[in-house]
Amino acid sequence: MSALRPHSRLGRALSAFWAEDRAAISFEFMIIFPVLLFLLVASFGYYEAFRSTSKTSKVAFAVNDIMSRHDAVDDVDMTNLFAVAEKMMPNTVSGLQMRITSVCFENGTYKVLWSYVNASTGTTPPAEMLDGDIPVGVMPTIEAQDSAIITEINGTWTPFMTLVGLRTRSIESRLVVRPRFVQIIPHSTLNPSNICPTS
Repeated sequence: MSALRPHSRLGRALSAFWAEDRAAISFEFMIIFPVLLFLLVASFGYYEAFRSTSKTSKVAFAVNDIMSRHDAVDDVDMTNLFAVAEKMMPNTVSGLQMRITSVCFENGTYKVLWSYVNASTGTTPPAEMLDGDIPVGVMPTIEAQDSAIITEINGTWTPFMTLVGLRTRSIESRLVVRPRFVQIIPHSTLNPSNICPTS
């Protein structure tokens, strides 16, 4: 029986240790504080990513809405529109690329009338849209000789820190709208015609 006593004492000590619910608040705080800090930084980082994506979409919407109100555009109009987009973009998004394309419909086919591209300094502009690049799946139903404006905005989002699993990524937004006051919005240099080609 005496040989079992040390084990019994050890068992009682372990039971007492696990049953103990008193602790120093400062010690518990030191354990939980890094976890709370990580969760706070992570939540702010993911919120910032969502905010930047949402704001980029709003910039595309604003540019698209302005374009839809024109009855004709020229190089100055498009340069000013790009400048507006640059000013509206969030600070966390750089390397702005913008492509605005006028697409018409005739003989059951969508055709590119003109495609304007621009990009921030040091960033390569996107390629002009061709007929084969038209995103038919998102195009609205339009009548013959009608048109739609496709606005595409791309940028590079950079997180303020990478400790929470966030990495630099591309943000893209694309919207399609029909002109408000005319069937086709001509561009003075890219395509001054307001008639959709039949062939």
